[in-house]
Amino acid sequence: MIKVIISGMFERSRIHKILSSYPEFEVIGLCNDNYDAIKLIDSKKPDVIILTASLKNNETGEIIFLIKSRCPKTALVLIIAYTEREYSYRAIAFGASAYLFENDMDTLSTAVKVAHNGSCFIGVNAATKLLPLFSRIVMNKLYPVENKSQSVPDTISCIELRIMVFITKGFSTKKIAEELHMAPGTIRNYISAIMRKTGTQNRNQVGIFVLKNKLISSIEKDS
Repeated sequence: MIKVIISGMFERSRIHKILSSYPEFEVIGLCNDNYDAIKLIDSKKPDVIILTASLKNNETGEIIFLIKSRCPKTALVLIIAYTEREYSYRAIAFGASAYLFENDMDTLSTAVKVAHNGSCFIGVNAATKLLPLFSRIVMNKLYPVENKSQSVPDTISCIELRIMVFITKGFSTKKIAEELHMAPGTIRNYISAIMRKTGTQNRNQVGIFVLKNKLISSIEKDS
């Protein structure tokens, strides 16, 4: 039996109804205020806490920190309001075991089981917003580029910056594609986007843009 506390200001009744339809779950507490859930930890000793919380401020992060500090073995499932999906990137920093949007409830029971088993779970709709963030983090790690100048448009992605560096070093489209393990057509699309964003018209102008904005280190220029 997995003992669960449900806490937060929305979807409590729905969550309770869903979990109550499964014999492996026991809802041992319902809280309107997430701080009340912290008070129940010592007496109820839940296996999983489901939080429905706002991401617009730091309160949710503080609550999760307090819960994990007091009971590190308790798994946390964070339910994010669909209206706050633009803030979903903040959820990653909170360190919950599972992340769901309120329209991911069809996978709630799976999320609770996975979290209880010590693994991580992301609902389909939550993943749609969070995976692009993961992609940017990974690309920035794999293809680091010097800090962008203030004159470089914020819309230029890390991978586009990397392609700009390759162009400056004289790499052909085929060579860039090989370096980044992408199709040449994909690289050409990136180059078109780069020229549109930087206001350049050819590769030479892209190279000048890179050098002018110091996007390539002296070591790379000499390599």
